[in-house]
Amino acid sequence: MSDYDSDCRTLEIEPGASLEEVRQAYLDQTKIWHPDRFSNDIRLQKKAEEKLKQINLAYQRLCGGGPYEPPVLNRSTERSPSEWVAVFVALRRALRKSVLAITKPFVLLVAKTVNVSNWVFQWCHRQRRSLGIATTAFLLGFVLGVWFSPHKSETWAKINNLRQKIIEKARGTAQVAGAKPSPTAPTVLSQRELLTASSAETAVPALPIARPSGDVFPWKRNVVTTIFWVGEEQVTGKTSPQHQSAWDKDWLKNFGGVDNPEPAARHDYIPISFVPRQNPFYCALPYNDVEHGQFKPEAPIVIPWFKQVHTGPGQSVCKDRWVGIRKGDRICYAQWEDCGPFRTDHFQYVFQNERPTPNASHGAGLSVSPAVRDHLGLAPTDVADWRFVEVSDVPPGPWRNYGENNHFVIAREQMEQKSSEAAASPSP
Repeated sequence: MSDYDSDCRTLEIEPGASLEEVRQAYLDQTKIWHPDRFSNDIRLQKKAEEKLKQINLAYQRLCGGGPYEPPVLNRSTERSPSEWVAVFVALRRALRKSVLAITKPFVLLVAKTVNVSNWVFQWCHRQRRSLGIATTAFLLGFVLGVWFSPHKSETWAKINNLRQKIIEKARGTAQVAGAKPSPTAPTVLSQRELLTASSAETAVPALPIARPSGDVFPWKRNVVTTIFWVGEEQVTGKTSPQHQSAWDKDWLKNFGGVDNPEPAARHDYIPISFVPRQNPFYCALPYNDVEHGQFKPEAPIVIPWFKQVHTGPGQSVCKDRWVGIRKGDRICYAQWEDCGPFRTDHFQYVFQNERPTPNASHGAGLSVSPAVRDHLGLAPTDVADWRFVEVSDVPPGPWRNYGENNHFVIAREQMEQKSSEAAASPSP
């Protein structure tokens, strides 16, 4: 068996499968043989690691990442000269039959086409006087109709308007070309850069006006939602708090303290004991785009905004992303700051059309902070809708007020800094 056939068998695909089928089979196999699934059995975990190495090698070679070793011919299978002559004779006969089978219908079709063409030509030759009269009458009628048609009719007005628009557009293009002889390539701005640019163009520190996202990111409806918070205890009986997130090893320190969920310990969506240094409106979804300091293979494919905001290897493009969360007729906005519940690989649900998988929290697919809970009036386990939103689609609300990771706070601080610098600089 060749290396190619062995790689196809490893990924459980047929030889000659397309690149998209190879990628899908790779994702399925890595999900099945991921070592974390066998954390309770060391023997199976080692076996899964070896299987995963084979899967990665097969995927790299099938995608062109590694060469195949040339096959070694077995001398016992080499044909003798007489056998090769017989093979060539058989091939010549088969080729001749194929040529005859193909050319015969083609020759018949050409002959029929020539006959029809001759008949048409002869008919036109016999009726040449009638055809000439008909053609002349048609052209004369068309010219007279255009000449005597009222120029103030609706059709004529549309023609003139279209001509005027074409002329104006050509003039505008020429003026732009004269003003900008060396056009620069368009630049795609990230969420933070978009806020900074829009704030710099306005005279007052006004943030982008909220507008609906349309159907760019559809709603995920009736998703079981749970509550979590910075500093939450991991398991019953363990006193150390949950001080890390999937993307921030010092989440508790950077947030400023434990985000106490007790209603008596909160006021205006934040803890009474301190002012959080990060946005108190946060959430978690069951996908992490980074693993072992590198992007997962499917991340550039399934994340819609990957190419627009990608800055470097291993820097998450999901962290701080804005999410709209809806309960009844109330909508809240939060930033994606952690991964879960229970899973960090379910991109088919987060970015595609699958539903959350069953888990210990009744199939929960979304976790939200106490601030989101208080704004929407959620129970500890509830049902809500959610979708991704662009930063320019986030309307005014308490979710804009706090956080060094908050795009609106960053834009406001930059605007204030520019205003103070402008006031301090001497006027010319």
